[in-house]
Amino acid sequence: MIRNLRSCFASPARAALVATLGRSALVLVMLGLGLATGALIGPAGARAAGPVHWDYPESFSFDLLELTGVAFDSNGHLMPGLSAQSLIDAGPEVFWRVVSDGDGGIFVGSGHDGQIWRIDADGVAKLWAEVEGPEVFSLVTAGDDLFAGCGPSGQLYRIDAEGQVTLWGQLTDSYIWAQVRAENGAHYLAVGSPAAIYRVDGQDQLTELVVLPAFNALDLALADDGTLLVATQGPGLIYRIDLGAPERPQLLFEAKQDEVRQLLTGPDGQWYALALAAEEGAM
Repeated sequence: MIRNLRSCFASPARAALVATLGRSALVLVMLGLGLATGALIGPAGARAAGPVHWDYPESFSFDLLELTGVAFDSNGHLMPGLSAQSLIDAGPEVFWRVVSDGDGGIFVGSGHDGQIWRIDADGVAKLWAEVEGPEVFSLVTAGDDLFAGCGPSGQLYRIDAEGQVTLWGQLTDSYIWAQVRAENGAHYLAVGSPAAIYRVDGQDQLTELVVLPAFNALDLALADDGTLLVATQGPGLIYRIDLGAPERPQLLFEAKQDEVRQLLTGPDGQWYALALAAEEGAM
């Protein structure tokens, strides 16, 4: 299920909510200011001017609550939260990748039927394309076109502005986990297994740049200096690759976890990595 998250309240001033937990009751008082996206608790008819009061005489833990549009802070106070809107209720069992379509909407790559969905800026979902690769793990836009990388047979597809699909290349028995395009149009793939980086030079022209000592290259990012940052699994490593000499990758970081799943840059210019491990508590 794809969900669209947004603030439940139009402004903090409209979020005048007080929650207290007593020995035997959870008492919720909502001042009559109105909610931006609907009632918090109870039927719509309960949203009248003035305070509205619910008394739950049975004591229970906050852990058992299912919150919609509100959240608790670290002190147990009720605060505005995120509301969820279903955009695709039926269809794929899992969604692997989401990218912007450049027009206020998103493309979504799914499994296990090779479907690519487009959700426009109004939240309207449409099946955009179907490919033979069952798992669409990576997506990247190129002007009006979309490239989809698949597994486990390593297909790379090009989908045009009308949703027409062309097989652009294939890496036998591989997974195309991530893609990135530079401003000059250069197009790179992170694949496995083994972990490797490829450059897309045209249809059926996939050039291997480097093989890394890991099972999978899971994520790619372009640094400000024009180098590639690569995150791997088995083991969890981060490399910097100078595209002028890709055969000499520089190891930047070795995580204690087996998998570095994602690379992100923050507003401060620093890079952040999400590392995962199978063992409990190793994240």
